[in-house]
Amino acid sequence: MRLLNDHMCPICGNEEVSYYCESCSSLFCTSCVKVLKTNYAVCDTCGTIYHLDPPLNKPFFCKSCKGTVFRVGVKRSLLCPQCGSNNVVSVLRKKELQLSRVKGLGSDFLDVSPFMMNVLNALSKIKARLLKLRRNGFLHHPDLEEAIINSYASFSSLKLKALSRVERIVSGLASSIINLFREWSPLKIKEIDAYLDQVSGAVEEYKGFVKDECQSIISKIREVSAVIDYLEFHHNFFERFKSILDLKDHERPVCVIPEVKYTGSDFLSSDKGEGLLFFTSERAIFIRREGLLKKMFKRQFSFPLNDVELLVKRGLRRAFILKTGKGKVCFTSSRHVIEKIESYFELAKNFKSLSLADDTLTKRLESMSVGLNDFKRKITSLMHSLLNPKKAESEHSQQVPSHLNIPFPPS
Repeated sequence: MRLLNDHMCPICGNEEVSYYCESCSSLFCTSCVKVLKTNYAVCDTCGTIYHLDPPLNKPFFCKSCKGTVFRVGVKRSLLCPQCGSNNVVSVLRKKELQLSRVKGLGSDFLDVSPFMMNVLNALSKIKARLLKLRRNGFLHHPDLEEAIINSYASFSSLKLKALSRVERIVSGLASSIINLFREWSPLKIKEIDAYLDQVSGAVEEYKGFVKDECQSIISKIREVSAVIDYLEFHHNFFERFKSILDLKDHERPVCVIPEVKYTGSDFLSSDKGEGLLFFTSERAIFIRREGLLKKMFKRQFSFPLNDVELLVKRGLRRAFILKTGKGKVCFTSSRHVIEKIESYFELAKNFKSLSLADDTLTKRLESMSVGLNDFKRKITSLMHSLLNPKKAESEHSQQVPSHLNIPFPPS
């Protein structure tokens, strides 16, 4: 059987074509190909190569290592008889390279997996962080569950969209592969290369789409993460002073104001001092810091929030007052705290209406799971069907006309 089906050299017309020029797309035979012989010497010590012209003009010593022992040889380079380029390949090798490009599509499609895995890892971490906060009574920002659930949905949608693009590329490629490789010949090399270049462009667009979508989801996760960072800041203080605070079963942690100074009260006899002011859903609790070398904390006083009003004094003094039915409790703090104290206080006073009402969305989030294995299996299956049409027909019972099956070499 004649592998190249008697495709004669267009230059001499006497022999079958054996070579293909990548530069000008010319086909030619072994008789027409030009051969350039170059004499060279290789230093036996360091491997430096010297081109010799004339051939007997062997270097006396190596300029790199001063070695004097050389191995002499002749390099044969194939040149295109049409354009003189040395970018020449055998037609058999060219066919192998084209098939290799088709087989490599599977890896190209899966190149986006690391980006998608980054999204999955980010989703898993943000989900675990929020669930931990919820279990510890931090029910702030009831919209967080929905935001993370929406990110999960966006990722699932991304997988479907990405697979849809892969299927379009593969189905278009499969049709062309059937037509072009069914009766492969050197005359089709240029056409196949042109199509594979189009496919490569489509694959790059697919990769860009997936990367952009992954980045968009990551950006939304970062927004949620910033809120959770704030909650974890307060959560860590409540955990650290859990035994001192001694919250009731139905009492929820809200926030902590570190670095405040209790300056006095018209009804409390407690000593002045620095410490931390905690707000829960029911109380304000002040923990005083004592000791110079070994710092200790002790709960100094607490009172219910239901009848408390907040008065803020801005300016040089930077103070705030908690006004109760019994009298006033005065504090000073930094400018940053003074700017935030009103929002902290309002959150604590209205925590029930501003917090998570029930755990429906939390349970839904807890049960959510998404992976990449199905995505990878689908791409592998598509490529298997493309490269092994006969086997795919048997496995999936697809009605494909027998004359469309291509004799691909084993992958």
